[in-house]
Amino acid sequence: MLEQLDVDPAGDGFDDRALVRAMLDVESGLARALSRAGLMPSGHGKEVTAALADLDVDPDELGRAAVASGNLVVPLVKLAVDAVPGAARPAVHFGATSQDVMDSAVMLCVARALPAMKQHLDRAGAAAATG
Repeated sequence: MLEQLDVDPAGDGFDDRALVRAMLDVESGLARALSRAGLMPSGHGKEVTAALADLDVDPDELGRAAVASGNLVVPLVKLAVDAVPGAARPAVHFGATSQDVMDSAVMLCVARALPAMKQHLDRAGAAAATG
């Protein structure tokens, strides 16, 4: 008899909060890359990262705010810009599209979920092999 899993096979890697956190991490990474490339002043990447690290975004509120644009990234960028100190604000989302952020965030979620998914696949393989 197969065991019923009472956990998400991807861990917490694909819940709403994980996606929002991944989008913020993409924006932080972009700002750091811009600073390293000399496209923004050197401290801006660190300032954006520090401000976004503790930014707590309610996924439900973000979803409601996204109705007007049809895109989660638009209201998220507004929240991010508001959270970042004034001088570093231009480094938020500079040169990126909403689709860039969404695609990168989904890939971050996949990468973060892989260990939990592998663990479940290993268990399923072991169960099938003894089976």
